Amino acid sequence: MKSILEIYVSKLSLMAITFLANIIIARQLGPDGVGSYAVVMATSILLYSVLSFGLDASLIYYSSRNPKSLKNLITISVTYSAIVVSIAGAALSIASFYGIYSSPDSAYMLSAMTATLLQSFVISIKIGQGSLSLVNKWLIITNLLSLALIIIISRVSVLNYHDAIVIYSFSCITFSVTAITLELLKNKNKVTDKIHIKTLFSYSLRSYLGNLSGTLRIRLPIIIISAHLTLHETGIYSAAQTLTESFYVLPVILGSLLISKLPHQTTTGKVTTTIQHAKLAFVTSTVSIVTFNLASEYIIMAAYGISFQPAQKIALILSCSVIFYSTTKVLSSYFMGIGKPEINSILELLALTLCTALLLYLTPKYGLAGAAYSVLISFLTMFLMTVFLFKKITKAKIINLFIVSNHDIRLAKDFIFGKLR
Repeated sequence: MKSILEIYVSKLSLMAITFLANIIIARQLGPDGVGSYAVVMATSILLYSVLSFGLDASLIYYSSRNPKSLKNLITISVTYSAIVVSIAGAALSIASFYGIYSSPDSAYMLSAMTATLLQSFVISIKIGQGSLSLVNKWLIITNLLSLALIIIISRVSVLNYHDAIVIYSFSCITFSVTAITLELLKNKNKVTDKIHIKTLFSYSLRSYLGNLSGTLRIRLPIIIISAHLTLHETGIYSAAQTLTESFYVLPVILGSLLISKLPHQTTTGKVTTTIQHAKLAFVTSTVSIVTFNLASEYIIMAAYGISFQPAQKIALILSCSVIFYSTTKVLSSYFMGIGKPEINSILELLALTLCTALLLYLTPKYGLAGAAYSVLISFLTMFLMTVFLFKKITKAKIINLFIVSNHDIRLAKDFIFGKLR
């Protein structure tokens, strides 16, 4: 496998391309336009989370255990996506016809949801097979294409939020179709093992509640803010959230790598490896957030301009949640890797319930700061519950997650620059 440094660099490159695209979009649309864009994208991602039924987690789990099932898993993913899109499209058409629900954004939400669904399934299969570096390279190429389209459209005309959504959908579909075609050609003469659909959904339904609750906890603030505040304020929050999510890169990488590695280790090895991953995520995220807080004013002004200056305060609050998220993400991956995704589901549901209650109370009363603190408190709560259960299940010394010794520094150096085993 590739060294984590190479994977991290490729992921950072992808993040830089995406961040640049978001900056161009933000400068073209302004806070109000970003607010409209954020609401449509948040809604489409929520729809994806509801309709995926946790299948992406199941695809990671089974592709890591049975590499010969690739073609079977791809077939299931494409078929399921087509069925879901057809049902969702029909439901929107019927709702519009009878006057139940009608919006000029409906078609755009459906296209973004479809693209996200299919791309997520394909990425899940490749991550399960340990091909995260390859996934990042494919994503870099398709996102460069998106960036080029954004630049071209912004030069020849005025970019609107519908254009941005179409470009996003095009990028995801291009990635998915290319990846599927290449994998099917590479494996066309290989024997394929079949995994029963009932088996896939048996696992996915156990992780479904966790995946859905986790997505809701991150995306719901946009929906609630748009309902209680203005589109301008929604755009400000979205910019701050985009900055914060850029720090999710390493924890997501470490969590994905951990899931693919755990099946091949002993019980003791699984715990040791998880602690090493969690410690690396905690230390690096803490250093990153401290550095960001010192330079946040200059970053926001240089990237987004004066109209987004209020996002600095919100970004400072939200950025603190990354420290809790980083450790939680790795420990949650441990529960998934040992075949107990229902633990994450219960914890995420509890954190979502708390977050929703706080958002509904604090957002109307304290505005964007209230929403940001609601999210921060929910991440802290999730962190504390996850650490407690990890200790209870593994009997590990939790203090080892946060104390760095010289031995840990040598291990981290070997881990980052060496080969992952």
